[in-house]
Amino acid sequence: VVVKQRDPNFFDMTNPAAFGARGFLDDWAGLEFISEVFAAEGLAPSFLGGDIQAGLFVMEDVNPEAELYDDSLVDPLLDGSSQDAIEALEQMMRLLGHLHGGSVEYLDKYRELRRTHDPNWDGAVSQSILAGLANGVKQLEAHFQAMPTEFHNELTVLKEQFMQPGTLTVFGHADACPDNWIFSNGVLKLIDFEFSGLMSAGVDASFARLPFPTCWCSATLPSDVIEHLEHTYRKEVGHAIPEVLEDDVFNRMMVDALVAWTFHTFQWSKNIKAEDQEWGINSIRARILQRLNLLTATPNIETCYPAIVDAARELRHTLLNQWGEVILEPYDAFLDNSVDS
Repeated sequence: VVVKQRDPNFFDMTNPAAFGARGFLDDWAGLEFISEVFAAEGLAPSFLGGDIQAGLFVMEDVNPEAELYDDSLVDPLLDGSSQDAIEALEQMMRLLGHLHGGSVEYLDKYRELRRTHDPNWDGAVSQSILAGLANGVKQLEAHFQAMPTEFHNELTVLKEQFMQPGTLTVFGHADACPDNWIFSNGVLKLIDFEFSGLMSAGVDASFARLPFPTCWCSATLPSDVIEHLEHTYRKEVGHAIPEVLEDDVFNRMMVDALVAWTFHTFQWSKNIKAEDQEWGINSIRARILQRLNLLTATPNIETCYPAIVDAARELRHTLLNQWGEVILEPYDAFLDNSVDS
């Protein structure tokens, strides 16, 4: 088995809304929810029990031959062939689609589990992406430049999209990074649910396009691979959420996620004003420039958020003048830009 216990210095169950306790409760409820609803599929290690006051729970060890994070999606991305990486990423997107689609009819079940140890929990959608977005904009304005009023007005519209996702509401992970996907007999399983909860499907579905905006293991994927992965996701989730098969709905969902994750990245901007900083396999500046470029190059995005796109375009120009071009490198599996036969 694997025992997860919170650091007592950051854990106080007398305040369930505080970051340490909230993350633990989200982790517990998320794993327990998947264990019950998707027991037959085994999307995650089985939840075996725990002690709330001690801040610990026990889960199945799905790969006892390796350390918990040693056999993960990181391996095919950094050490495998392009075909290895594509097959693993395809499995990931299919599983995300299955998780999202399969959760739709059980959202009240999740609310029930989440309230078990926090009766005052409000049942609202997860605030993790919006909290990161707010902090990112705050850091951006503190260390680089103020954003115009129109930018903030459109952010208010964006926030409403995440607060009220309607038929796109799913149980999601919000941190589905390569090292949170571990292999068990060749099958990926999802772990670490500290940021999980009810959310727009776009929060997770955008992780191929960006990719992996919350992770040290963030690089680039070929555009045709991204298109294939998103098609895989839509095909899987479309059985339960047919709206995702409609291009207008899917594209808007992805635009919202792209804007949010792009400015979410500026949380780390105070550390890179004077000089760049490496985080894992690429730098912070490279992430910021790549995401601003992706945002401004996305078709039809200006019809949704014209002021945000204008601000992003101006900001990227300013940062390029200050920093020069900083490239977000591809994953090692795609360095030759070809797919193995």
